[in-house]
Amino acid sequence: MKRSKVNDLYLDLKCNAISALAVHPVNNDVAAKQIITGDVSGNLTISILRPNQQIQTVLRRSLESKITCLEVFVNIAGSTEFIAGDSMGSISAFNLFSRSWRLQVGQLVNSPDHNETRYDPAIRCMLSVILRDIHVENDGNTGKYLVRDAPSEQSFLLVCSGSPALILVQMGRIVRNLQLPCPMTYVYVQRKFLE
Repeated sequence: MKRSKVNDLYLDLKCNAISALAVHPVNNDVAAKQIITGDVSGNLTISILRPNQQIQTVLRRSLESKITCLEVFVNIAGSTEFIAGDSMGSISAFNLFSRSWRLQVGQLVNSPDHNETRYDPAIRCMLSVILRDIHVENDGNTGKYLVRDAPSEQSFLLVCSGSPALILVQMGRIVRNLQLPCPMTYVYVQRKFLE
């Protein structure tokens, strides 16, 4: 680790070329950050950067192929999983102790109109969200619809591969596959919309 004159921090993570990177705060230490990297050889590394600029590597795992996407998933219970998507279309979830689950999501498929177009199975983007259930009902008198909050919230992972679909994953299982007109390359949800 070296420091430059302009106060930049250079990290030597001892891995191949980095293909995906994520930074996340450590739960019990606001000043510390978790740096999650994935490389072209399929190596996942989780390191903690402390406020005093010390780096501690806490997890190294090897996946089967190039890591294309990383996401930090915090469920409604507060537990954290590190999720890696790879070039073969699979996603794997890890906690600091072991692999929680692995799921094949992307696959090489023909286009919906059955022409010769083939979609790449690589995971392009992921986003973890917590969605609140809502209940919509007609008030019966004025014809207006009322939206009432339901008491439950659920954690989902939104996943997009090279095919034209948005896949909702919950606890390592596909719960919904929404067909889209074209493949997506980025998923973003405005947090205010979810609150």
